[in-house]
Formats: sequence, structure tokens, C-alpha cells
Amino acid sequence: MKRPQRQARHKLEIEAIRKFITVLGGTCNVLHQSGRLRGSAGIPDLYIQLPEIRLSYWHEVKVGTDVMSKAQAEFLQREFKCRNGLNTVAYGGLQATCDMIKSWRPQFWERRVICAGLTKEREPVKKKTKGKA
Repeated sequence: MKRPQRQARHKLEIEAIRKFITVLGGTCNVLHQSGRLRGSAGIPDLYIQLPEIRLSYWHEVKVGTDVMSKAQAEFLQREFKCRNGLNTVAYGGLQATCDMIKSWRPQFWERRVICAGLTKEREPVKKKTKGKA
């Protein structure tokens, strides 16, 4: 994928995550800046806070075939150590956000997200079978 296309998809993914978190009552702090900032290599694009479920985490947005840089991998390792092994960094797109919330508070996911119709995820529908007369 060409760089301008990837940058456009990256921005769209950040906006989708921001909107999703806002609908859930959280805050999505966008730290991503175009171009490289001195002294900030490895800092993820977003810092997400969902006070209702006491979840805050870093999110590095990846689209397509993007991979972690060495600085991003080092940030992840440092954060993992600082949080005593608690995973507080997500890498990927909107699906990574969904996975983080589901793993942190499955009941919240069921109650607020699936029931509200914010995702296409649904419980399988059981087919009714006719009983013998």
C-alpha cells in the first residue's frame, strides 16, 4: 500500500476508534502526530480511558500490513513491566479496541456494546424444532 493511502486509512481508523470509545462514555486522547517528533519514538497513537470499567490503555493503530517498530516494541515491554504484567497496550485497529474491552470486562461488552447494537456480533440463534405429536 502506498504511503498516502496508508496514512489516510490510519486517520480513518483513529477516527473510528475515537467515535466508538466516545459512544461508550470514554475518552480517546489522540497523541498521533503526522511526521516524527523528537524524543517520542514508540509512543502509541492513542490513550484510551473508560472510567466506567476502570480501564485505561495505550493503543497503537495499525492498518493493513503495518508492523511494530523497534521503538514501539520497546515501549510495549516497558509498559508491561511497569504494570506488573497487565496488558495495557493494544496494537491494531478498531477490532483491537473491541478485543481489549471484551477481555477486560466481558459483562460490560455484553450489556453496553452488543445489546446496544454497536457491533454486528450476536449470539447464535437456536432453531426451533417441532416436537413429535
